[in-house]
Amino acid sequence: MHDITKNEVGKKEDSIMYKLIVVDDEAVIRNGLVHGNPWNTWGFEIVGQASDGLEAIEIIKEQAPDVVLTDIRMPKYDGVQLMEYLNANYPSIKIVILSGYSDFEYLNKSIKNNVFDYLLKPTQEEDFIDLFSRLKQKLDEDNAEKAYIKELEWAQQLMKLNSYLMGITTFTSEEMKWIPEKGFVTLWTMEKDKREEAFSQLKNKNQKLQSVFYQIFPEILIGISEQSPKELFEQMQNNYPTLSVGVSQEFEEKNYYLAYQEAKEALEQTRYTGSGQWIAYETLASANLSPLAQEILHIVTEEYNNNIISLDYIGERVDKTPSYISKVFKKEIGYNFTTYITKKRMEKAKEMLQDISIKVYEIGEELGYADPSTFIKVFRKTYGMSPNEYREQIERGTFE
Repeated sequence: MHDITKNEVGKKEDSIMYKLIVVDDEAVIRNGLVHGNPWNTWGFEIVGQASDGLEAIEIIKEQAPDVVLTDIRMPKYDGVQLMEYLNANYPSIKIVILSGYSDFEYLNKSIKNNVFDYLLKPTQEEDFIDLFSRLKQKLDEDNAEKAYIKELEWAQQLMKLNSYLMGITTFTSEEMKWIPEKGFVTLWTMEKDKREEAFSQLKNKNQKLQSVFYQIFPEILIGISEQSPKELFEQMQNNYPTLSVGVSQEFEEKNYYLAYQEAKEALEQTRYTGSGQWIAYETLASANLSPLAQEILHIVTEEYNNNIISLDYIGERVDKTPSYISKVFKKEIGYNFTTYITKKRMEKAKEMLQDISIKVYEIGEELGYADPSTFIKVFRKTYGMSPNEYREQIERGTFE
């Protein structure tokens, strides 16, 4: 992620057209204001006009304007009441008062209600140009500031997520509420020549896929999406044939950590299969495995909770070296050996935690953890909470 500057964000605001409504009880004056000024040239778009404050409020609720240009003295609901309403309910809307009365009382009320400026009728075009030029500049500055803050907040959120996926820290569900609760983790990579262009296109797909895309390394883009982006990959591959994707199994309960590990392992298989591949990280059916892989998987499935389970242990059972077992396991079964063992244990842990009669340390021992603190640490790293916290949420029926 590159550094963000206010000037950079501000450049994005140059073409913004701000929404304006005009409020005046005199139709001739109101129409003159609406049609007699080059609003588009000044950076404003008329989105409504009203004859009094009540009518204006209805338009404001519907159009959400940036600016209200209003007369002071109007029947039913005058300009003072309108600006008091706006100050209380829509404080971000800029107010410009236009009146034929230079009464100090009105001017004082305008100042108290955060009015941007006050013009007296009849007003010269130069006065409008000066005021709305300053107003446009102020709105641009406000928008740039908001965009800058939003970008910083987004960067901080991505740093949190990245830290979690790397296994460095945990997070609460509230902190990551902007990410899908279930779906797929994908890792995307491709040759360097058009990588920046391809990644930029993928990032623009966020809203359509209800997903989050961001770069964790210069050569890898991560995606977390509610739906499998297989169709997107196929579309992108037409223009980027070396694009490769590793995709996790569908995760639930915001379990991104294991899903990320799965996607990572899937993407690593491109070393064997070559670029331009969609590699889904699903455990292969035993029928599709070599006899050796079938034997290894059988041992692991039966003994994953054995505290002596290891590559050395399996190597002795099948008369192969630990490094060879590791390669076969990763290539055919699709998992890093340690990740798979952890996955099996954590899935079983969630199941066992449903039974409150079983103590946490007993579950840890049952799953092959001699030290209860190690089990708790691994569980927290996987699910972002301790076994007891998980159990409490289950009991309250609030687990996400």
